[in-house]
Amino acid sequence: MKQKSYPFSSFVLKIIALTTMTLDHIGAIVLHNVGLDNTMLYLMLRIIGRVAFPLFVFMVVEGVIHTKHPVRYFARLAISGIFIGLALWVGQLISGEAMITGNIFVDLLAIALMVWFLRQKEYLKLLAIIPALYIFLDFKLNFSAVSPFTSPQYGLYRLTMGLFYYLGYLINQTSSKAACEKYGIDFEGYALTRQYRSNANVAASISLLTANILWYIIFRIDSSWDTVFISFQSLSVLTGIILLFYNGKRGYDSKWFRFGTYAYYPFHIILLNLLSYLIV
Repeated sequence: MKQKSYPFSSFVLKIIALTTMTLDHIGAIVLHNVGLDNTMLYLMLRIIGRVAFPLFVFMVVEGVIHTKHPVRYFARLAISGIFIGLALWVGQLISGEAMITGNIFVDLLAIALMVWFLRQKEYLKLLAIIPALYIFLDFKLNFSAVSPFTSPQYGLYRLTMGLFYYLGYLINQTSSKAACEKYGIDFEGYALTRQYRSNANVAASISLLTANILWYIIFRIDSSWDTVFISFQSLSVLTGIILLFYNGKRGYDSKWFRFGTYAYYPFHIILLNLLSYLIV
């Protein structure tokens, strides 16, 4: 009997990420601006929002692993970062303050470059230090104080998450290939099975959990590292449940949707700032 596939494609993960991100920003921007940031609704929206970024990081790592055109992929992330920077600037002009500090696509581009360099041969792997160094310098020198629109939003915390996702992928790949070689099984065929996908999903969930545990320990040892409210961000482990149902397939992927997901972030930031401005 044919086994059923897991229900969540990359398309579904994007919809979940965009929806939870929007709910998070409704709390962070609209409810904050109208003075409702001490309510249970605000807290619930922010908790739901913790699901979004781990999904974005996971999809970026998946994108780098599977893309055939890395330069185009990096260019889309960079261009989106520019538009988001402009959107954050406009939002600050409207509201009078920065509701969101840092540019999420700076984080995503740094993660993408780091993973891509790690996938290269020999000494080229060392170039992964460059995006990691930029994120580290931001933490030490606080770039956001000078230019909040070109600095990372989550910094080392999310960079570590991307690294652990990739390490989880490598561990699953290596162990699966070794097992296939041992028992004379074709790896390409095995990679299409539900068992392989199940192992990959578990590896991704464990990677997310491990990254959060690591940073929670670091925060408890030295609270000066708590640049993104680690104890609150640790709720992102809930995303691990969603990752268990990923089927590894792209799903719906028309051009308008692909580019629309990049454009959605800056436009919804501006719209939410306008909405809160009109309400106030």
